[in-house]
Amino acid sequence: MLKREMKRASDERIPLKNLGQAPTHFVRFATPTLCDARPATCEPRDLDATEDLPEFHVEEDDWRQIEFLPTSLRDDLQDEIAAIEKFKVERWEGEGWADIYLRRDHLEGLPSIQLPFEELSKLFKSWRRHDLPLIRESSDVTTIAKVDGSFLFEASEEAFFYGQEHVGTVTVVAMRFFGQGRGSYSKLIEKLVELGGAFPLLMVDWNSGLIVDLRKREEIERWVDPIEDAA
Repeated sequence: MLKREMKRASDERIPLKNLGQAPTHFVRFATPTLCDARPATCEPRDLDATEDLPEFHVEEDDWRQIEFLPTSLRDDLQDEIAAIEKFKVERWEGEGWADIYLRRDHLEGLPSIQLPFEELSKLFKSWRRHDLPLIRESSDVTTIAKVDGSFLFEASEEAFFYGQEHVGTVTVVAMRFFGQGRGSYSKLIEKLVELGGAFPLLMVDWNSGLIVDLRKREEIERWVDPIEDAA
């Protein structure tokens, strides 16, 4: 069952059996924050038990956990990060968080800078484009669906960029990072530098509480450092 599903189950007082027979006060979460808004999807289907997941996909809980937002929002983003960090301290219960901080779309976000998808795709011209499958797991079934208006570009062996566009304007750009130590991360760093050179964007790593200015290579390298240490 998804972490967000557990959260909503407690909010809506869904019967206890839907939480795997565990009292809600025993539930602990491995992730402190999630994006509350789920993307619109189409063509859903249940994944067969013998079927492998697509190579490129995003699980629902990973949606926008590392995302790119306008530099003009830095102050607002710092306030949100501070609120999440406070929440992480106050709600930690030794083996996980007792609750989840749901990030709601109260900021203008990417639509405020009117980023044309055509311009973004020119930057990514050497990368492969895919539709984005979204994976949702429950206690007894895994569902796969295609995110409406989605795009996906391979960035390196360690990561890919994904997002949504509407009528030619980009509304979401995010990144899935595998964190499996497949390489030195030099290619990923170069792609982030390239993205920051083309558009006024910050990278926000919500779970780590970090805001990275993509115009500054040293900030990108500092973000990568702990990842390389753990590889």
